[in-house]
Amino acid sequence: MSRKSLSSKAKKQFLVIVLFAGIFLAGIIVFHFVPVEVKRTYNQFTTTTDGVSICYDVFEPVNNLSTNKPAVILGHGIMVNKEIMRLIAIDLAKVGFVAVPFDFRGHGLSSGKLAFSYPIEASTTCEESPLEYDILAIKAYLNSRGDVDMKNLGYVGYSMGGGAGFALLSHDNDFNAMVGLAPLPSYSCTNLTNPRNLFLIVGQWDEAIDMDALWKVMENKTGQPKNALQLNTTYGNFASGTAARLYIDDNSDHFTAPYDETFVVEIRNWMLQALKGTTEFPASLSYYTLLAALFIQVIGGLAFFVTASVPILQKFSRKREVPSISQPLLTENSLKGLVGRYFIYILPLSFMFLPVGIPLAFTPLLFSGIFFALIEGLSVATLFFLWRRFKSVNISILQVYRKTITNTSRRNVGVGLGMGVLLYGILYLSFGNVLGIVPGLSRLVWLPLFYGVAFFAFVNMYLFALPVIQEKIGRARKWGVLYAILLNYTLVMASFTIVLVIICIFMGSFFLFLAFLPALILIFLINAVGGIYYADSNDVILPAIISAIFQTLVVCTLTPFVG
Repeated sequence: MSRKSLSSKAKKQFLVIVLFAGIFLAGIIVFHFVPVEVKRTYNQFTTTTDGVSICYDVFEPVNNLSTNKPAVILGHGIMVNKEIMRLIAIDLAKVGFVAVPFDFRGHGLSSGKLAFSYPIEASTTCEESPLEYDILAIKAYLNSRGDVDMKNLGYVGYSMGGGAGFALLSHDNDFNAMVGLAPLPSYSCTNLTNPRNLFLIVGQWDEAIDMDALWKVMENKTGQPKNALQLNTTYGNFASGTAARLYIDDNSDHFTAPYDETFVVEIRNWMLQALKGTTEFPASLSYYTLLAALFIQVIGGLAFFVTASVPILQKFSRKREVPSISQPLLTENSLKGLVGRYFIYILPLSFMFLPVGIPLAFTPLLFSGIFFALIEGLSVATLFFLWRRFKSVNISILQVYRKTITNTSRRNVGVGLGMGVLLYGILYLSFGNVLGIVPGLSRLVWLPLFYGVAFFAFVNMYLFALPVIQEKIGRARKWGVLYAILLNYTLVMASFTIVLVIICIFMGSFFLFLAFLPALILIFLINAVGGIYYADSNDVILPAIISAIFQTLVVCTLTPFVG
């Protein structure tokens, strides 16, 4: 091939990278500056009366000189953080509210711990919760501004945040409206007068919320029996604070509730009626523009990462052209045979080896521990399967590990770390806008432990996915790498999902499934892309480093710090 043709190919490659970088940057600009009438202030801090540092964002109208602004505080659910409330907050700010989403204690960038005893099901008693102090800290911030009507506040509480709202608003009448967004229902904290002007909104497919408890909330608020109540009907009136309404959407579930277009509109309209006394609702919504910008960011960012990673690997990584240690295994086994035996081994062994990761659940990052315990069970089961398969062709698992280590290099480790940080940065600037993935200081000490566990797990899973499955399919085959990526993604997702569903059935609750599955889809999709890096480097360690960085930071950030 001529020097000129190589130069032309390089130019085209560079233009593609620049194109995707431009798309990524355009999405970032649109998301952070539209609508232009909303001012944004990120990651501010205040302190609760019991000494916990609470992180919050502020979205408010630009150039609003009023000294009596209406304000809405937004509280998130467990295993998420303030960013999940951002789309709602921006549209509230667009119609004149000071909207303040914040991180509860033990979540996101806030300090403190979430009490281990905090209920995650409907509460039958109305007891004071430390989470109330967090809401009150944001209320104190609003009071310190001097431009907010402190007798006409609103509160939007999602899931766990809804439960905290019921507890506080059962006695705090400075709040003139509450929206329970797929809330943790607390009918014992509800009566004819409190919370004032209560709107409950939930998805039909929400398996995390007790629907009967929601109806009991409506019964207590309206003073009417369930058989006399109708969905999507407003009872009482806003002037007296007795307005109450239950809305069930046909298409939404628990996790998607804060992102649901209908919910954003209904929440905005309820606050306009309760806090501003208006029934004239604007037709425009920033939601669509923001969602489009988010999509552009994510697609542009990931495309930029994949296209840029190819020349980075070719330029900086070291590729050893050596025969694969798995060749005897590939000669003796068909692809169908390998996949079939994988499932026969993995499903029962994942449960058998689950105790290997159980000690992780005793760390303050409880849900991270549970998640990584599941991953570790799958990983050790994969290792056991590989041991049996390689033993059948007289190759020890230690030989496989030695070969894996000799196939890498210090240069490849450096490339892996750099690309892992780059991927995390891209996803922080895009996906992180609606699901914050920056760990707080209290989590940093635990990151090395969970990173080591994640790295070990991905090495084992990649040892099957790359030198075995991908080599068996054949990288020389047309679309072979893509076929291998899709097959490996399907194998891991199917295995983990089946194990998780069985555990949830045994527990009698699908809370863990709902909490983990959305993250699993993105995480394992990114892991599957490791096939591209293996094809260019013959190195299992490099993609394992990249995957472990992202998974550790995301999962440990979304997990509440408990105690």
